[in-house]
Amino acid sequence: MATANKDLIFSQYGYNISYNKIKKNTPIPFREHDKFHLIVDILSRKASHHAILSADFPAHLHVYFLTALGLHLNQDIIPHTLRGADLIYLDVKNLLLMKNNSKAVEQDFQSFSQTLDTCEKCTLLVLSDLRLLQTNQQGSELKLLPALDILLAHPKCRVMAFLDSQNEHISADVDPSFDYVRVEGPSAADITAILKMERAELENYHHVVIPEELPGYAYSLAERYLSTTHTLEKTLLLLDSSAARAAITERPDSNPPLKPVMTMLTLTQVLSGWTRIPAGHLQLHKFKYSDFIQGMQQNVFGQDAAIALLGHELQQSLARLQQHSGPFCSLLFAGSEHSGKHTAAVALANQLFRQPNVLYIAQPCASGLSSIMELKLQKYTDKTSLKLKDLVRQTPYAIVLYENIDAASPVTLDGLQEILGTGRFQDTNGQTYNFSQTIIILTTVLGTNLLNEIAKTFAPEPESNDMDLLQLVMREQKHETLTSHHYSPQEIADTVRCSIASYLPASLCQYLHVIPFLPLSDASIEQIMRLKLKELGKTLDIRYGVELGYAPEITRYLVNELQKKVSADNQPADIDAVLKQLYFAVEQAVLSQADNKNRPNQLFLQLNETGEIMRCDWLSTAPARQHAT
Repeated sequence: MATANKDLIFSQYGYNISYNKIKKNTPIPFREHDKFHLIVDILSRKASHHAILSADFPAHLHVYFLTALGLHLNQDIIPHTLRGADLIYLDVKNLLLMKNNSKAVEQDFQSFSQTLDTCEKCTLLVLSDLRLLQTNQQGSELKLLPALDILLAHPKCRVMAFLDSQNEHISADVDPSFDYVRVEGPSAADITAILKMERAELENYHHVVIPEELPGYAYSLAERYLSTTHTLEKTLLLLDSSAARAAITERPDSNPPLKPVMTMLTLTQVLSGWTRIPAGHLQLHKFKYSDFIQGMQQNVFGQDAAIALLGHELQQSLARLQQHSGPFCSLLFAGSEHSGKHTAAVALANQLFRQPNVLYIAQPCASGLSSIMELKLQKYTDKTSLKLKDLVRQTPYAIVLYENIDAASPVTLDGLQEILGTGRFQDTNGQTYNFSQTIIILTTVLGTNLLNEIAKTFAPEPESNDMDLLQLVMREQKHETLTSHHYSPQEIADTVRCSIASYLPASLCQYLHVIPFLPLSDASIEQIMRLKLKELGKTLDIRYGVELGYAPEITRYLVNELQKKVSADNQPADIDAVLKQLYFAVEQAVLSQADNKNRPNQLFLQLNETGEIMRCDWLSTAPARQHAT
C-alpha cells in the first residue's frame, strides 16, 4: 500500500525504478561503476547518510545510472538497511514547473513522508538537480527547501541529488548530512550500450531503420565536430535529427509499409547544416594524400617539402593508428617572413573544411595575461574576436594559428606545453578544456639562416645559351650528382628542429612537428605573382565589369623589382609590398574613368619602351596577353 501511495504522489514528475522491471540479461550502462560501493557505504550509515552525486554526464543518463545502482542494491553483499530498497527518481525541474508555488511542493513531500512511516524497506529518493531545490536566503547562502528537511530527518529515507560537475562549489554550502561523491562519466562499453538502447527508441519514435554501425559513426562525428566534452549528448541529438530527416522519405502507400533507412549520407548532411562544412568533407578516416598535395600546391608555391610533411602529419592524425594524447595536430611552421607560412594555414583550412572561417589567429597579448585560455583570437574571415576557452567549446575542430611563438610570454609557453602534451588544459577553477580535435599551428623565424643554406643545394645553375652537346651532357651528370645529395623533407625538418631547440623550451619542442619553409625561388615568386594578378582580375570583373590582361614580361619585371627590394633592404621577399605599385596603377586607371559611360572594359598591363616602367592602359582591341580573369 505504501508503495502505491508513493507511486501516486510522484506519478507526474517521478520515475520508480523497480528491480522487477529491469531486464537483467541485456547490457546495462554503468553496471560495473566503481563508485557504487562508496555510495552504498554512505547510504547505509545511521547518520550523515545522504549523498550529492557530482556527475560528468547529462541528466538524460541519470536513469541509466540509477538502473544499474538498483541492480547493485539487490545483491547479497548489500547491508540489510538498503537491500531491496525502493528507488525513486524525481525530475525536480518538471515538479517545479507543474506546481504553482513551493507550498504545494512541500505538501507533496509531507504526504510522501507519511507513506514512509508504514514502509518496511528503505526508500532512496534521487533528485535530478540539487540547484533547483535551493533558494537564496541571507545573501549568498544557499539553503535546501524546507520541504526537503522533512525527508532528510526520516529514518526510512535516503536522499541523493545530482549536481553537474561544473557546479561542484555548491556542495560546500549544502546540509552537512550530505556526503559528496564524484561520479565519472560512462565508459566506452557504457556508451556502446547507451547508443544501442537509444537507437531502438529512435527507430520506434521516427519509424525508421538505423543500421547497427551508424550510432558509433555518429559518435565519432560528434566528437570531431560538435563537442569533445558533451560528445554523447551531441551524438544523441545528431541521431535524433538524422532519423527525423530520414523519416521524410517514408512510403506509407507500399504494402507492407517500408521504413526508410538512415544512412551515413543523412548523418553528414544534417551535420553539414550545423557546421557549414560540406558533407563530402565530413567523412572520417578519409584522406587522399595525393589529392591533398595537389590541392595545397595550387595555393602554396615553392614549398613542396613543407606540403609533403604537412600531408604526412595529417594522414597520421586521421588514421589514429599510433597512440596520441595531444591535439589533433601540433605543428611548428619554421621559416623566414613571407615564405608562405600564413598562406599555408589558410590553404589548410580550405583543404580540410572547404572554408577558411575555421582558422583563428592569436592576437598579440599584453604581458599581464593570467592564463592562455584568456588569449584572444581573431577569425580569419570576418575578424571577430573571442577567447581561446570559448573557441575550443564552440568549434573543437578549429585551426589555431599563433605566429612568432619565439616572442610569446612565459604564461603562454607554459599553457601551450600543457595543451600539446595532454590535449587538455585545466584552469585555476578546475575547469578542463579539451583540445583533442584542435589543430594548433605555431610559427617562428628561428632557423631561417639554416634554411637559407639548405635552399642553396636546391638552386638550379644559371643556364648559358652557348652550350655544345658535351657541355649539356656534363651539366646533366653534375646535376644528377648534386640531386643525390639533396635533403629529404624529413631531413630538413630534423636539421631545423635541432637549431630551433636551442631557443625554444625543449619541453615544448618535443610535442611539435616541424614543417620547414624554404626561401622562395624566382620561379615560385612568378607563380605567386600570376595568382595575385588572377585574384585582382576577378575583383575587377566582379566590381567594375573590367577585364584585366597583362603582357608576358610583367611577371618577370615584378620578380626583378622584388629582388632589387630584397637586396636594398636585406629583408625577406615581401611580394605584397612590391605589388603596391601595380595596385596603385590599376586603381588610378579605374577611378579616372569612373564617370565615363563609354569607357572600354579592358585594362592591359605592360612595360614602356625602355622596359623600366610598368603602365596600365585601356584597350578597345586585345593584343597578345595573359588573361588575369
